[in-house]
Amino acid sequence: MINNQTKKYSYAIKNHGTFEIITSDNKKLHDSKIVTKNFKISILGQKQSVENSGKIYLFDWQEISFIAIINPIKHSKEYSLWLDNKLVAYSKRLNKQLHSIRTLKGNLSFKEALGNHEIKILSPNNTVVLELSFEVFPKKIQYKKDYKLLQKDCARIVNNISYKLLPNFYKKIKNKSSGITSNAKWWFILDALFEDLIKSLELIQRNPKHNIITDEEVKQIDKVRKPSSKNKIWLTKNTQYISNNKEDGIELISGQYFSHALTLKKKLSYDNYENRFVKYMANQIIIRLTDLKKDLHKNSVSNNKKVVQKITAYTGRLHSILNKIPFSKVGHFEKETYFSSTLTQAAGYKDLLQIYSLLENGFEILEDEFLTLNYKKIDDLYSYWCFIKIFDTIINSSNLKIKSQNLLGLYNGKIKVNVGLNDFTTIKLTSKEHKEISLQYKKEKPLISIEVATKKETPFLSHFYPNYQIINDNRYSEDFNNIDSSLMLFKEYIKKEEIINEVKQKDRTNLKPIILYPSDAKDTNFQNLKKENNAIKDLPLLPTKSGLLENYIRNTVVDETANNNVQEFVGMHYQQYISDREIFDKGILIGRLKKEALQKRLTYLDKKNRYYFPFVKSKNSRIYKVSYLLLTQPESSIALLKKVKSWEILNKKELTDTGIDWELNSEHYLVFNLDNETQQIDTKIEIPIFSFRYTTLRGLYFFKNQEINNALYVANEASYLLYKILIKKDIEFTISWFKDAKDFTCVEFKLSNNLKLICSNRYLHQHYMVENELKPLSSLIDKFL
Repeated sequence: MINNQTKKYSYAIKNHGTFEIITSDNKKLHDSKIVTKNFKISILGQKQSVENSGKIYLFDWQEISFIAIINPIKHSKEYSLWLDNKLVAYSKRLNKQLHSIRTLKGNLSFKEALGNHEIKILSPNNTVVLELSFEVFPKKIQYKKDYKLLQKDCARIVNNISYKLLPNFYKKIKNKSSGITSNAKWWFILDALFEDLIKSLELIQRNPKHNIITDEEVKQIDKVRKPSSKNKIWLTKNTQYISNNKEDGIELISGQYFSHALTLKKKLSYDNYENRFVKYMANQIIIRLTDLKKDLHKNSVSNNKKVVQKITAYTGRLHSILNKIPFSKVGHFEKETYFSSTLTQAAGYKDLLQIYSLLENGFEILEDEFLTLNYKKIDDLYSYWCFIKIFDTIINSSNLKIKSQNLLGLYNGKIKVNVGLNDFTTIKLTSKEHKEISLQYKKEKPLISIEVATKKETPFLSHFYPNYQIINDNRYSEDFNNIDSSLMLFKEYIKKEEIINEVKQKDRTNLKPIILYPSDAKDTNFQNLKKENNAIKDLPLLPTKSGLLENYIRNTVVDETANNNVQEFVGMHYQQYISDREIFDKGILIGRLKKEALQKRLTYLDKKNRYYFPFVKSKNSRIYKVSYLLLTQPESSIALLKKVKSWEILNKKELTDTGIDWELNSEHYLVFNLDNETQQIDTKIEIPIFSFRYTTLRGLYFFKNQEINNALYVANEASYLLYKILIKKDIEFTISWFKDAKDFTCVEFKLSNNLKLICSNRYLHQHYMVENELKPLSSLIDKFL
């Protein structure tokens, strides 16, 4: 129970009077052995030494009374009392006489004003006669520990988010002027910007800086257009081209006939400073990736496997680019001081240089108010942390990408945290499955809202109310009979708020108000949180106790059901499945090389790296969206897989001029320009294809391993997962491409009971059309499978 006895602190001010502070004598403060380094007292400019028992310690719920008895002085102005440089009260005379005794009285409350405070008494001529510094503690005496934990975790999460947003920021962000990035930071930057780095290299590859140089070439004498001035000397050294027979060449010297000579020829050269520097940058990245891979192999941690796989893939892609023109024609880079407007302004070069500079030096995050809040604003810091913690949990538990946000911005080229600066901080996330999650932080309440929306389902809305002041732990309260009073009062407040929200959000369902509050109490069972859906729930949350929030987010916002199905039937961890699926889900056009003039067609394909199909008028056709060609051969199990670089439309004559001497039946053709590399795939059986069909890399590899014809129909992620489930459950089925000209990914499964299941990338994630109704995979497994 609270000790109702009062405690008095008295201070004598020489030649001025006395000053007293009266507060309840809180035994809890003394028993807790709190030590403050922030107590100071100066009287008329002289610091006073005070024993620990005489220092002022206050909880934020305590009020204090003060009274100053001031000696009579002849002065028309009054004494004044100031709290944190704000005027609180003036002194008053006991009677109307000028030289009367004066009193200075009042009460002070420090609710939600934690941390250091300063009281000053000023004389009528504005001289500081007393200056008192002391500290106000919250109900939870561990608030300093909480503050440091919150601040540290905020910095960690913001740092992680900044890497995710680098693709949006890197073109305008300023790299540090000096310093070397650690391996961890270097990797995070590269991982975030690798696709942009590849795009820059490919842009340079398509339009590299070049010079036109004059070169000499040996040619037959009748084909020499611009003879070289070095021909005299050259001919004397190359007598094999001189003959006495006039039929062997042209007579330049009497009796001597020359069959060949040097001619001048202009040609493109890519061997310049800029391209050598680009090649040098790419090689330096490869070297560091190789070193990083070696270090990871030495420290064999399970989490390293995925990083090693990425490093291998990144290194391979960089080598592939460097082995092609123009970089294969570029010499060694010599370090020298040289200004190049190409590197700082030209397309591709400019972005690549910026990425490389960030890799070498890193970037800065402004340590503004967000990360330097004093103890008085721990309530704000806790609310901010709750918001970014929820966002961090969602983004790390799903395959969602950031669509838009105002959480982080740029200020003078440096990343700045905007939480608390705006009335509303909003983040929008999207996925390939047409799922969108919006997070919003409203500063005034504070309130965190999560809205999950899809094209087919009613949006789901949940409200989180962070409140650092709520107590729910006996260790932090003296009033053990009133432990949950603040929580109950806050729930009453939320009920009123939610009624207002429901009126405003009539088109939303599943409002789930949840109170977030700091506590070291053990996480309760998640199932308890899921019960009583309409009740206001309370959820303890600190950096050291975040498991319950993370479980709640994963199970309600991200939907863990789909994850479990993947792990059960596909045989791989869901996060690995998410990271791998983009590698496989590349559209493949399957075409047949005709038996007629087969060898000529193969030679044309090998030399020209192009292949053609009859022109398809509709630009919405799936044929324009493929990433690879798989060209099959008649009466053979060998198929050729080539990557598509670009496509163009040519008429019959234009296509014939590229080197075709067999009959063409159409007037216009869709021509694919292909990568030089060809992958031969032995499918073990002849692929029964007429005209052309479509699949994905996943379907192709699945087909190779399964050696089952219909595996080629696996044209999207949903079809792959359903295929695996049906096989594992030993359910008979047939599969085919669904006839939908506008949908490249539509696949139909037909079960033995004539039940049809249709899947498409256009549907919700892991949803299937059954009897004209879209249903999730989990319900299909329970009901039909």
